[in-house]
Amino acid sequence: MQYSIFKHYRWPGTCIDRSFTYSYYFNSHPNLVQDFYWDNCDRQVPSVGPFQFSFPLKVEGNLVPPQSRPPGESISSGSTKLIAYAGYIQTRFIPNHKLKGPRAILAKIASIFCTTIPAHLGHQRAVLRGLNKELVFMQTAGHEPVPYALNDGVTTVASGLSLPRGPAIDVSSDDDKSMDLIKSQVNIKKARLFQNIDHATYLDNRPPFSATNEIVDRLSPSEKPRSMFAWLLRDISE
Repeated sequence: MQYSIFKHYRWPGTCIDRSFTYSYYFNSHPNLVQDFYWDNCDRQVPSVGPFQFSFPLKVEGNLVPPQSRPPGESISSGSTKLIAYAGYIQTRFIPNHKLKGPRAILAKIASIFCTTIPAHLGHQRAVLRGLNKELVFMQTAGHEPVPYALNDGVTTVASGLSLPRGPAIDVSSDDDKSMDLIKSQVNIKKARLFQNIDHATYLDNRPPFSATNEIVDRLSPSEKPRSMFAWLLRDISE
């Protein structure tokens, strides 16, 4: 993530801001990064090797694809018992939701007051909105458009639904074509995909951008909208 931040942003102030916010939040919440492991199943980790940025801050590391899978993997493709939920924050960063002109300027101003400042204060949902953007612009191994446009601030849709490698890197938009692709590649018992939710919705039953708790499963639009906890209860009870 640090490599992506310094590689993507050219203005020193933005690099400092993003790096500080990211480091501050996760240093204060170390439990959130336990047991996470990017296993590079989609071959998108760039083979950068040792890197160093000296301006405006000295940031260095060693970015290489993992050489082995993590111990104790809990999910296998084709599980007939697995129910997987995924969601994404719908933003202007997704390719078919770009803003231009005055609307882009207003969106930037709104982002400062609704995301940047609250994130500096450690507000979870604001941090998730910021992480959503950083995942969209994650530096990958030459794939365009980036494969992580659909994410909930923590998990990408392709990862959350355990999609195969090929289709996973093609899902970079939330249009009907992408939804059809996802449905055709699901190889688990059941997959749910929710629009405009973040990772906190699984905990507090509340979408971040909606006045109602009723959310729609994009993979089964004919089913009536329900709250997140109602979806969970329905699927677990079946």
